[in-house]
Amino acid sequence: MALIKIIFIFALIIFFIRLKWNLGLVMLIGALFIGILFSMTAEMIGKSIVAGLTDATTIHLILALAMIMVLENVLRKTENLQKMVNSLKGLVNDHRIVMAVMPAVIGLLPSIGGARFSAPFVEETSKGMNLSPAKKSFINYWFRHPWEFTIPLYPGIILASGISHIPLKSIILAQMPFSLAVIIGGIIFGLRGIKDEAPPAGEIGAKAYLLPFILSIFPV
Repeated sequence: MALIKIIFIFALIIFFIRLKWNLGLVMLIGALFIGILFSMTAEMIGKSIVAGLTDATTIHLILALAMIMVLENVLRKTENLQKMVNSLKGLVNDHRIVMAVMPAVIGLLPSIGGARFSAPFVEETSKGMNLSPAKKSFINYWFRHPWEFTIPLYPGIILASGISHIPLKSIILAQMPFSLAVIIGGIIFGLRGIKDEAPPAGEIGAKAYLLPFILSIFPV
């Protein structure tokens, strides 16, 4: 019975999303239906809302997202974001690779709201490529996450090693093909077909971009 209720709530969420309703409102409606269908009283629902809003994890998430937005805004105002992208474009002739590398580099350091932070880099790099918002979102999300299988900075790998008592090194080696598969899949389904008409920077030009890139990425 509980499974049927959960399936119904998921179906309801998908239905409202298909109607282009605000995602936050949809999730709130879904949460309310969970309380109603699982026989929670109004008082219990109210206490759950208060507990959720005052929970340390919730506050940490809100603060982290806010600070990410502040950092992103500072990078934009100081033109650091544009300098970073332009210098990497000078180092790598194929701008499609740059568009994938930026979220992948940021993804090496897992953080709350990381996709929100790497999105402007993809947006900046994709200028002139005539890509749809959905395509840019896919590239940003996809290339941020190939490391989840192999980088011990992600808590999931450490947790799996601790629970299974399998050495961390063994898990990383066993899952390395998955990371490679994600990268290859992203190239095939995300980057293939995108035209890049950027002129080559040349050997001397590329060297000139190295120091600006290091300086621009330093705040990150």
